Amino acid sequence: MLRTNSKKYLANIQTYLIDAINTEDHTTEATTHAEKLAFVMSCYESEFNHKYNQVRHPNEQDRFANWLAGLPSVLDIPFYPSSILELAKELQEVEEYTEKMAQRICENYFNFMSYHILKLNSKLNQ
Repeated sequence: MLRTNSKKYLANIQTYLIDAINTEDHTTEATTHAEKLAFVMSCYESEFNHKYNQVRHPNEQDRFANWLAGLPSVLDIPFYPSSILELAKELQEVEEYTEKMAQRICENYFNFMSYHILKLNSKLNQ
């Protein structure tokens, strides 16, 4: 089982998130990783990051997690608990989780994805 701060795990999740970005249904042609993430952030800014939500959710990561929970069309990430657990097993290279770990993964899923997308975006736009 990979730790979530290991280089291999971070590489796994970054690759997965870049591949999960869906630009096909939109007029944007994004080819590089930075362009794809800029597209996602642009959609987030226009759809969810307005004044009311900034007051309601002052923390950027929480605000982005709430947007992800609304299942934006620009990201093809799982949202059913069974699919979330399958993804987590694939990324961590593990066979099974305890019941407690599985529950924790599902509860923190959108916040966790939000953290990694925002981190990857800041890394690519330095």
